[in-house]
Amino acid sequence: MYIALEMVFLFLMTIAAGIIASLVGIGGGVFFVPLFNLFLGMPIEDAIGTSLCTIIFTALSGSLYYMKEKRVDYKTGLIMEVTTVPGVIIGATITELLPEIILKTLFFSFLFFSGFKLIKGKNVRKKSDVTFNKLGLKFLNIGWKRTFIDAQGKEWSYFVNVPVMLISGFFAGFISGLLGIGGGTLKVPILTVILGMPVHIATATSTFMILITSVSGGATHLYLGHVYLEIVLVAGLGAVLGAQIGPRLNTKISSKHLRKIVGTVLILVAANMAYNTIQLLKSP
Repeated sequence: MYIALEMVFLFLMTIAAGIIASLVGIGGGVFFVPLFNLFLGMPIEDAIGTSLCTIIFTALSGSLYYMKEKRVDYKTGLIMEVTTVPGVIIGATITELLPEIILKTLFFSFLFFSGFKLIKGKNVRKKSDVTFNKLGLKFLNIGWKRTFIDAQGKEWSYFVNVPVMLISGFFAGFISGLLGIGGGTLKVPILTVILGMPVHIATATSTFMILITSVSGGATHLYLGHVYLEIVLVAGLGAVLGAQIGPRLNTKISSKHLRKIVGTVLILVAANMAYNTIQLLKSP
């Protein structure tokens, strides 16, 4: 009876996590890992592996809806992944060289900054916040203007600076590998704050990119035996349902309010990590 109730609670929690994750364009690992680790008592490496496999369902479900809505910037997303992958490898390699305190401090500081930037920032920007204005670096101001119309008939237009995008992609991958986190909490603020992409397009494109990385990560953990398949089945179903609700809410929320939601989620994640860091400092 207890196990049945436990699975029902898990199912409901993953629906809620799927809604939030797909709404703001993150994979959901920031919710799934603590849920599996704290509620189900999984070892942390198994919680991470099971989470990555669950994220595949969330990202796939959300991506299919965003593709139908024609809000995924495939060109930017796929090219950005080219530098993200080597960044992950290098970041993971360096992880053992830095103390955990420094890693966590770097991460929650970045999230706090990005969250406040999104909440306080302007609603719409046409170009990247980062440009190269010095005479000797102006040749780096290269890229493309993205203009397309989504399924709702709304036109989106913005400029993508290619060098900034590639550098940002590597940075996102590096931090992801360094801190062992999913890429959505990094890619959404990078796409919006740094590249100046409209937040509705950023959340959709981030969800699409997460699908690519979660498949490879989930397969690796499955090979290593870090995945509870029975939990993936329950959590994956809940995540799929939630991920179908989130994108529908996304299209009904204004850019201004969506930016505030994304920013608030990032700040909450940062606050949780800051608390854990303080507890780590207090421990003998």
